[in-house]
Amino acid sequence: MVRAALLVWTLVSFAPVLAHSSDLFTTPYRAYLLPDAFAVGDVNGDSKLDVVSDQGYRLGLGDGTLGPLVPFGDVTYGQVVVADINLDGYGDVIQLDSPYPGQSSGIRIRLGSAAGPGALGPLHGLKDPQPRLRVRDMNADGKPDLVVASPMDSLKVLIGDGLGGFPESTTVLSGVDPINVVVGDFNRDGIPDAAVLSYRYLQPGYVSIHLGLGAGVLGTRHDYALPSETSGGLVAADVNGDGPLDLIASGYPGAVLRGRGDGTFEPAAPLAGTEALVCSGDFDGDGLIDLASYPGGNVITVQWQTPSGTLDSETLPVDLAGSEGFYELAAADLDGNGRADLVGGIGHEVRIFSGNPSRVFGTPGFLSNNGTAVHHLIDVADVDGDALPDYVGWVYQGAPIGIATGQFWIAKGLGDGNFAPVDSFSLGPGNVVESARIGDVNGDGRPDLVATEAIDCGFRCYGPANGMVFVSDAAGRFTQSRELSKLRPSPGLRIGDVNGDGYGDIVTLIISSTSGYPTISVILGAPGGPTDADVQTEVPGAIVGNFALADVNHDGRADVATYDGIRLARADGTFAAAIPFPSGWLGRPTIADLDGDGIPDLMVLVGDSNGKMHLKVGRGRGDGSFDPVFAFDYPNDNGLAGAGEYDDLVHVGDFDGDGRADIMFSDTPGSTLLLGRGGFTFDATAILGVHGLPADVDHDGRLDLVTTAWTYFNNGARNAVSVTPSVGSGSPMLALAGPNPVTTLLKARIAALLVPARLELWDIAGRRVRSLAIAPSSKPQTTPMPVAGLAPGAYILALRSADRVATRRVTILR
Repeated sequence: MVRAALLVWTLVSFAPVLAHSSDLFTTPYRAYLLPDAFAVGDVNGDSKLDVVSDQGYRLGLGDGTLGPLVPFGDVTYGQVVVADINLDGYGDVIQLDSPYPGQSSGIRIRLGSAAGPGALGPLHGLKDPQPRLRVRDMNADGKPDLVVASPMDSLKVLIGDGLGGFPESTTVLSGVDPINVVVGDFNRDGIPDAAVLSYRYLQPGYVSIHLGLGAGVLGTRHDYALPSETSGGLVAADVNGDGPLDLIASGYPGAVLRGRGDGTFEPAAPLAGTEALVCSGDFDGDGLIDLASYPGGNVITVQWQTPSGTLDSETLPVDLAGSEGFYELAAADLDGNGRADLVGGIGHEVRIFSGNPSRVFGTPGFLSNNGTAVHHLIDVADVDGDALPDYVGWVYQGAPIGIATGQFWIAKGLGDGNFAPVDSFSLGPGNVVESARIGDVNGDGRPDLVATEAIDCGFRCYGPANGMVFVSDAAGRFTQSRELSKLRPSPGLRIGDVNGDGYGDIVTLIISSTSGYPTISVILGAPGGPTDADVQTEVPGAIVGNFALADVNHDGRADVATYDGIRLARADGTFAAAIPFPSGWLGRPTIADLDGDGIPDLMVLVGDSNGKMHLKVGRGRGDGSFDPVFAFDYPNDNGLAGAGEYDDLVHVGDFDGDGRADIMFSDTPGSTLLLGRGGFTFDATAILGVHGLPADVDHDGRLDLVTTAWTYFNNGARNAVSVTPSVGSGSPMLALAGPNPVTTLLKARIAALLVPARLELWDIAGRRVRSLAIAPSSKPQTTPMPVAGLAPGAYILALRSADRVATRRVTILR
């Protein structure tokens, strides 16, 4: 049975391409593929687009994700094109066989079938080194032909016989050193024409137009000079909406040649943002062709075509996370929603960026730094009591690598995704910040800033240095209150209520100066601030700086998860002996509720001897022990990138809007997402192109991504609905929705929560006098708490979620 002929998808395989941060695209899906070149097409006839490389393929599932990798047993190297050349309804894989520059090339074909591509067919010799090819019916006989641009200064048309062979050919001389070719009807006569891009070293390139004469014959060339040396990318698309095809050639700068519709073009005009390969497609579903390109460095450019025919250019920062950038890009609708998706090749992977008309992660907001400082994010927390996330970080200027000088920056959230101008204050001359955290350590209901200080000795050092506490006022301004000699420099710092008295305690994991063992040091919080004394617990099996803090047994005290196990907190601020992790679970712990039962669960990042990373997940029993549930084996050996010893790498939140917890953790390419499907089932690994902390910066109940480069990506669509409850990801947001002082009814405004929480009221004697259970909600909520019958005076309102506590001071009058 003969099936309908397929659309042809082809792309250029040698130019670097896109890294992701455009607001147009959803969280990118990633898949291991081992590509040197790849193409997109339906190779098994199921009407779902697949991704094929020169070394294997993955069948598309129709939703923007891919099935398992099927490697080819016989491998050739070079450009890959998918097209149905034998008209059986299955996409065939056309591969150029040119493993080394300068060698003679040939074409090998893998015929598609319901089972996928078959073995390599016989070699069709070309005798041309490294040609570029396109597939098109050039002689109107209904059979696909091949258009081949050869560096030997020729342009060939191989006439297809509809059976998979190419018995005839025509040849015409083209420009010197052709490196790319596209096919389109430039004069709108119904006969395909060809445009060839020619390269000249350190000289401006040019584009040669060959108008089609019919019968597979191309006419002599007409050249158009480019303004600069070309980088190899060439796209034919109507980018101004006037009907005729235009040509976009990448270069330094790139250029656009606007088509007149008669086969001629306007002179080339520079087009910024198209320095490398350019891809075209309708990414936002408005019926107009847009451009996406990766110009190199740490930015991408998306150029939206407007109804007036202009291009609205948007240059966005991207976190390449240690990669060398993308080397290939295609536009194809892999999820079947009518909008073009981007498929990019990087390293041994392909990444799929699904097009979305609502631009899921929006244009990042910036906080100006005058171009002089490097920024380190401490936390996204509400420092001024308005229930809006604020940006807290430190900067350094000229300090040794790995150590930041002591200047803190605070940017107040405005609630609409924007921040107020930065306010800064200094730790002091000659001092550097080792680590810092936000939390209420003096019981006044406002978050304080705690920092450990190291001596600027040219390397990371743990010698004598004081910790510092900065208390905040009602406006969120910080002033230094005291130095703490017992707060020693440490790469890890946490704040939580260890002894259950309602005050935040300062917890570090250090090397004891007396015993030499790893030791948990707790400086207890108190009214007026912590005292300069600590309570120590030796933990010989732990690793300095590597721990999490959370109440795992619901006794009101924050427990510690270290490298080797869980240690339950005692009322005096010390910890019990470790409840050991299962065998093979020694690693970096994080605690959060994954299945929504209100009991904290355990996640441990474990590295093996081969450099592979594994995420072990255990279900919490509620007593400090955990049952192993599953392990995610990350497919690449990228390790954990951009993460210091004390950074929080794992965060939990609902990223796809289905009401279930997802897991995000930082690695080399970006931030990997494991999408929750209920209980402890996770699938559909995806990747964000940046590192950062989830937080609802525009207060719309959806999770945005705040990065470590003082930007944020606004989630304006359906993807995330709550503030993550995991360690270090931002405090539960709490504000008073009514007047303060109050008389009979207190109203608390609570931001979105993924997991259950408790709203508590404490008197100044440290007694809990009111307690309400707060259910998870994807939107901010206002909760009333009756206070009639309570004695007049000062109280602390506390919202507890996992290990995080947000507090506000309340006054009751009669």
